[in-house]
Amino acid sequence: VISVRVDATPKPQQQQQQANNNKVHIKQNVPLPPIPKQAISPVLKKPTVSPSASTPEQAPTTNTNLYKVDYLGSMALAGRATSLESLQFPLKELYSKYRQTINANSNNTSYRGSMEISPAGLRIQYYSHTMSSPVVNQRRSIPQEILNPFPTIAVWAAVKFVARGENSIGRKFAFMPLICDPENQDKQSLFHPLSATDDDEWVTRPAFHPPLFTCVMRNTAAPKSLECHAFVCDNPEDAIVIAANLYQALLRNMKNNEQQTAAISTTTAPSVPTTATTGKATTSISSSNI
Repeated sequence: VISVRVDATPKPQQQQQQANNNKVHIKQNVPLPPIPKQAISPVLKKPTVSPSASTPEQAPTTNTNLYKVDYLGSMALAGRATSLESLQFPLKELYSKYRQTINANSNNTSYRGSMEISPAGLRIQYYSHTMSSPVVNQRRSIPQEILNPFPTIAVWAAVKFVARGENSIGRKFAFMPLICDPENQDKQSLFHPLSATDDDEWVTRPAFHPPLFTCVMRNTAAPKSLECHAFVCDNPEDAIVIAANLYQALLRNMKNNEQQTAAISTTTAPSVPTTATTGKATTSISSSNI
């Protein structure tokens, strides 16, 4: 493949020389002249870069996505979490506390943080306010960080808070998925009654409830403990994109692990002598528990 610059206009002498070359190339079994190095497209050859230099190609190869979010915190789960039904009450506890704080002070930025999806996993940085500080809006100067590798992430979803009133039993709530499955039209199981203490201004005061992203991850300090994490996003598109990018990153991680496992198996596999008897071979495949 030869890349030709568009701005290179041939001169009359060059056109005559090119015509002569074309006459030579019509003959059979005549090799083409060597291609000058300047004419080779840089896309076909990886350029040599010094270790200290940075190139634009490094950004897409890192597969890192950073999002600004409000981190609501986490709650420990009593059992396994395999669906959105099991996250309704933990999400209510985290979101109600967040709404009450924001309603009391709309300029509160203590929840503001960031979420990063990278090959290392899901990284959370947040600036929680100090409980002993008299100023509620005061944040820590150094962010706190949580890093969970992909095998520790179990369930995630982009959701929104919905409240509806019923005359007989009062108001009900649910955290509904932003993108509903067409094959699963029954969402009644997600709704639960709001108690008298929970049915407060945080339910009715905001003009609209912001979208959320939630995920269940194992506590890295206590691997047997599952925690529900919640994040408030700036718009529904961010919550949906975060969920989709986390899914793509998890697939890339699984594919890379499979390739590394196959490469190690190939290099460490012992050679079988020709005189060996035929027997049954067992293969052990390790997979991450997602």
